[in-house]
Amino acid sequence: MSIRTRLIIILLTFALIPSLFLGALVFQNSSWEVRKNALLSLKYIADVKEAALLEFLSSKRGRAVDFSTDGYIKESVRLINSLVSKAEKERAGRDLAEYLRVNKRSIDPDLIEIHILDPRGIVISSTDEEFIGKSEADRPYFTEGLKGSYIQGRGVHVHGGKVHSFMPVSTPVVSGGKTIGVLMNGYSLDIIGQILSGRRSSLLGATSSVLTAEAGGLDIFIAGEDGLLITPDGRLKGMEAKVFAS
Repeated sequence: MSIRTRLIIILLTFALIPSLFLGALVFQNSSWEVRKNALLSLKYIADVKEAALLEFLSSKRGRAVDFSTDGYIKESVRLINSLVSKAEKERAGRDLAEYLRVNKRSIDPDLIEIHILDPRGIVISSTDEEFIGKSEADRPYFTEGLKGSYIQGRGVHVHGGKVHSFMPVSTPVVSGGKTIGVLMNGYSLDIIGQILSGRRSSLLGATSSVLTAEAGGLDIFIAGEDGLLITPDGRLKGMEAKVFAS
């Protein structure tokens, strides 16, 4: 090999090494920026979804409190609690249930059921009359609802032989400074999924709503304190709950 050729190879080597080093450095910095921007975007999406979810939950908490102050409901609860005859209690409970269906559930399309419980946790009236007379004393929405307004992450009940998941929002029914019962509004967990996916705001007419289904590779989950998945992603349809180890 001639001296000239060797010199050219040496010069090319010294020219390529810095170029390769700078290229690798630029690539590393670019990758970091891409990851950083992706994480910032995810945080922004999470913040927006959190705000929408908190606003929804706050409105439903307010709805339950509003229902609990209804004069007819409070008077009916006092009457039912004072009755001794089981037949009379059930009759008064069905009358109240009709009032709940016509005057309360009808004004909130998100509601799937309303329960009224006495201080012992017995359902004394419900829009689902199969529940009247049943004890819900061990349910968190009742025990916590005696103390104040409460939103339970995920509730389960059996109706018609099928297990249903729902989100209970409860609050005490107070009369004369004394808690005489608990009111519970039940909402479908599908609503939470609609909020997280953007479908709910889109259905309400928001033109700026971004559907997460349109964002490839983006899944949004929400889990309760027990680690159970509350809102399964659309692609996990049929999974009501999943435990996350992390």
